[in-house]
Amino acid sequence: IAWIFHGQKLDLWAFVGMGLIVSGVAVLNLLSKVSAH
Repeated sequence: IAWIFHGQKLDLWAFVGMGLIVSGVAVLNLLSKVSAH
């Protein structure tokens, strides 16, 4: 419920978190492909 009052801050950190997760997954996929070859 509190996130409604702090929406902008939550959105900022949510985007940062999502970006880190997406980049981490992308790196893992690239490493797995490189190691596979």
